[in-house]
Amino acid sequence: MTLIELIPVGSENRITSTEISQRLGISGAEVRKQVNQLRCDGTAIASDSHGYYLATAPTDLDHTIASFNSRIHQMIKARSGLEKAKREMSA
Repeated sequence: MTLIELIPVGSENRITSTEISQRLGISGAEVRKQVNQLRCDGTAIASDSHGYYLATAPTDLDHTIASFNSRIHQMIKARSGLEKAKREMSA
């Protein structure tokens, strides 16, 4: 069985990363890596704090996209802080 075969259709049928990890015998990091690759390939995998599921409508992806945008923003802030620290260390 593959990861994509485990991901159910619809938000009412979510599966957690832990469940996927246990069923496939892979680490949580590997689950995230494979989900990310599938998303990069255009597979409509949505997620929230309750798990992963295949989107059935474009609006199903809104929460996941908003979550990505928030994480991107936080990473940019962290990068800026590290760049500031680097400049101060070099001075």
